[in-house]
Amino acid sequence: MSPHNVTIPPMVVSSDSVPPDAASRIAARSCTSAAHVWHMVSLRRAGFSLRQIGRRSGRCMEGVRQALMRYEQALNELRDPASEEEGEELMMCGMFRDPEPLPPGHPVAMRGLWRGLEHWRDFV
Repeated sequence: MSPHNVTIPPMVVSSDSVPPDAASRIAARSCTSAAHVWHMVSLRRAGFSLRQIGRRSGRCMEGVRQALMRYEQALNELRDPASEEEGEELMMCGMFRDPEPLPPGHPVAMRGLWRGLEHWRDFV
């Protein structure tokens, strides 16, 4: 069995975990509870990539990114301009940048490769 085919079961949010904050409750949707949003935010703050969070939470990478974007938007709406000292703790600098390279055969990478080949084929 290939290590890339390993399925990690979706995470189960226990009731005794840290309760979600107000921004998590605002960012929650019908399919993504406030506890799930809070869990994804805590994993991202711990340094996990969007892919890793998706594997642990049973969601796709884009779903994780959207939930984290909703959370950051909710934080910005809730933030009091007078308390900018706390802003460092609330800021999620680089929260959405995924440091991992695209996997081989990814549509974006393949499109770029073919575009470059088509552009330079007449110069050879």
